[in-house]
Amino acid sequence: VLSSVFNALDVDGGSAAISFAGSISNTLGTAVNISNHTSNTGERVVFTNASSVTGSSSNGLLFENADGTYDFKGTIALTTTNGVGVDIRSGSDGTFTFGTGTSLTSAANKTFRVADGASKVTFSGALTATGTNVGAGQLVQIGTHTGQVTFDAASTTTASAGGLGIDLFRADGTYQFLGSHTFTGA
Repeated sequence: VLSSVFNALDVDGGSAAISFAGSISNTLGTAVNISNHTSNTGERVVFTNASSVTGSSSNGLLFENADGTYDFKGTIALTTTNGVGVDIRSGSDGTFTFGTGTSLTSAANKTFRVADGASKVTFSGALTATGTNVGAGQLVQIGTHTGQVTFDAASTTTASAGGLGIDLFRADGTYQFLGSHTFTGA
């Protein structure tokens, strides 16, 4: 799927089980947008080991009111300019897994955000915030959330220059940062 405008993959509503083994390349808009989606027992949205999502889009992976199970096992390599790398928000109470092939970089906005829900998230990839202006390029933001977020032992995070590190606000869940985390200020 190639997209230079809008959403490359858009799932809005329903409870479809999806297995994706192709590639998505996106340069503008949102690479993957899943909203108002739930899954029945045993059904899930899976991006297999053979899948890839790449691009320099405004938003990488956007989930709004996503209450299913979402597994990203393949390669995800996104550099966001004005948007968010992974954005799980708006009442998303699903289960999200991002494998070691996930690499997200943000220079101007949030690299990884979880807000307004009770989702369970496991992240095993790499996050980098590279903002050169103070406050630009925030690594992780978690807010108004009651679920669980784990950056496991395989994960790496780096915030450099003007980039911000980890921001927890109204975060009433369980949050674990078990991997390698480096913060170097301007």
